[in-house]
Amino acid sequence: MYNNVLVAIDTSVEAKQVLDAVFANESIKGSKLHIFHATELPSPGMGDYAGYDFAFDMESVLDTARKSVKSLIEPYGLGEDDFSIQSGHASDLIVDTAEERNADLIVLGSHGRHGIRLLLGSTANSVLHHAKCDVLAVRIKD
Repeated sequence: MYNNVLVAIDTSVEAKQVLDAVFANESIKGSKLHIFHATELPSPGMGDYAGYDFAFDMESVLDTARKSVKSLIEPYGLGEDDFSIQSGHASDLIVDTAEERNADLIVLGSHGRHGIRLLLGSTANSVLHHAKCDVLAVRIKD
């Protein structure tokens, strides 16, 4: 049985699959849950390279993410005290937050991609290889 579980979700409808898996897993029942969302933003230098203006209001982006996460977790009886949001590189933030919160399990979704799509970046793969605790990757059904 796990005592302290970090559940990393995005703000898509796919996050429901991860949350459903958490609440159906017997080894997680009774654990302290913390829901975590990382908002990845383009770096300012990318705008010059790509020819786009990536000007955005960070507070507005985080506020929108906060509202989305809150609406996703409320049906599970979780509230604002049960989640946090940070901006930055998702896999690094997930691993760091798990360590800070002494998590003994990280749960996150995975599309199970292979080949070039995997090489382009997999948050689940990176977390799996860098986390100091157990990692449960929930297969997302497209």
